[in-house]
Amino acid sequence: MIEVIEKVKDQKLSLLTQEMSATTILGIGVGLSQLSQIIIGMTDTVMMGWFGAQALAAGSLVNSLFLLLFLFFTGVLHATAPMMGAALGQLRLRDISTTLNHGNYLAYGMTAIMALFALVMEPFLLLLGQQEQVVEIAKTYTYWLIPGFLPSLLFIVIRVFLTTVGDVVILGCVSLIGVFINGLTNYAFMFGVFGFPTLGAPGCAVGTSLTNTLMVVAVALLMRYRPRINRVVFWTKAQHFRPDLLRAILSLGLPIGFVLFSEHITFSGAGLIMGVLGTDQLAAFSITLQWIAVFYMLPIGFSHAATTRISLAIGQKDTQLIKQVFMTSIGLATIYGLICLVAMIMFDQSMVSLLVKEDLEQNRTVVEQATVFMRWAAVLQLINGLIVVCAGILRGFRETKTPMLLVFVLYWILGLGSAIILSTRFGSTGIWAGILFSFSVTLFGLILTLLSKMKDLPSIIFQISLEDQKVFSSF
Repeated sequence: MIEVIEKVKDQKLSLLTQEMSATTILGIGVGLSQLSQIIIGMTDTVMMGWFGAQALAAGSLVNSLFLLLFLFFTGVLHATAPMMGAALGQLRLRDISTTLNHGNYLAYGMTAIMALFALVMEPFLLLLGQQEQVVEIAKTYTYWLIPGFLPSLLFIVIRVFLTTVGDVVILGCVSLIGVFINGLTNYAFMFGVFGFPTLGAPGCAVGTSLTNTLMVVAVALLMRYRPRINRVVFWTKAQHFRPDLLRAILSLGLPIGFVLFSEHITFSGAGLIMGVLGTDQLAAFSITLQWIAVFYMLPIGFSHAATTRISLAIGQKDTQLIKQVFMTSIGLATIYGLICLVAMIMFDQSMVSLLVKEDLEQNRTVVEQATVFMRWAAVLQLINGLIVVCAGILRGFRETKTPMLLVFVLYWILGLGSAIILSTRFGSTGIWAGILFSFSVTLFGLILTLLSKMKDLPSIIFQISLEDQKVFSSF
């Protein structure tokens, strides 16, 4: 009897280890892709700065505006993940291919919206009181970004698909190579080397658009040489355009997009409040946000992996696997967050010094303030990482409206509201306390929602299967 019990324990441990390995590999692959996008954006900003303050201001202005749109659209496209994952769990390859195609259809529509916004951005910026010289540079820069809109969105759709089928090697490799290609093509078009025309600051946009195009083409070509991918994408006949499937994706995706949009707005709003206290506080806050963004990439990867693995388990109707994914994802996010927390506290000043020269007299106050902020940021990144992973698990359960409501009430109203009130008495400490409190309450709400889902797994699996039958059975 004891031997049987020990054997069962060993099997459970083995399954948990396998799940941890699968989630980690997927998380790292997606995390590298996310990090590459961040580095490409930072590279563009730095290289635009080589042409002076006006070019830097124009590039930063355009990138910040389109980042909001891109984040929102990225969230919407991620709604294809739970649908493809459940279909893969039941080996419904045709439904995977059909969902992938409808993700592409959405990318086409999103590209049209972004292009339209780019064309009318000049009067919009002038209305906001921006300098005419800056707006002129921004207009040219934006026009050259338009060709890269569609490839960047298609790359998101492909990334979701590759994560679903568990093949992120292509994704990671192409993303990392894309960072170097972006820097090279930016330089070539900005300064007219290698026989390319000299375009100045707008050449940065040309290089980025070209990089996005090359990345999506490279991934598509490499996919043809991966047998299990080739079988789904190139040899499985997808269904034609289905409005009901598109509505289902949008119903799941719009709340996801709102969450990503809101998180960015929350940090931007906190930055505005910090800026009221002084330039040094704002600069220090910006430095700590850079590190939060870097450490945030792997939890995002774990989040996407959790969505995929949960939806796959739902498709297989495997409640045990769902529980393993739940424990593994939360465990990995916690361990990673704690490691980052210790690192940010132990090496706070060294990390700050990597982004700002501490030996300059005018930077001394910024460095001291940022060093203090790093301790707040260390705790915040742990909580934020757990939030994104919990939201990823809930996406696997097709639950996206509850996180949206929590984020709206707690980030915008409680978070920014308390930050404004507390800042009047406690300064920058009050802002951090307000944001940290709202994120903590959000995490508590998400955990409660998750625990309620875990108690009723058979009913949830049945409901999702029924929804998929309604959408896909009419094909």
